[in-house]
Amino acid sequence: MLAACALWVHGEPPLLMDLRAERDYDHVVVLFRRNGHWGAISKTNPPVLRWRDPVYRSLRELAMSYLHEYANDRAQKTLRSYSRPFDLRGLDPKIWVTNGKNCWTWARQSTRYATFRS
Repeated sequence: MLAACALWVHGEPPLLMDLRAERDYDHVVVLFRRNGHWGAISKTNPPVLRWRDPVYRSLRELAMSYLHEYANDRAQKTLRSYSRPFDLRGLDPKIWVTNGKNCWTWARQSTRYATFRS
């Protein structure tokens, strides 16, 4: 949420994408575009799931860049789908900018997912 807010303050849309996993935790990234290409900012304990340079032509390409590193404790690949971008400007800033508690309201409203297909 901090990265989304920082982008918003600098005039960019605060966009989130949820990477949905099976038998593992979901992962939320903040999206941004540079020269027509997508990149992502995130914070997580495994460093391989963090920053993505803006080199991906589509959101699918960006989401797929997380596939190989997205594994559970048993080394099983768990990433299954990704959400369409969710623009936080549609929510009251009290929910995600100044809220002293968790910010999961956006996740309940972001229900459209694309599934990876071979």
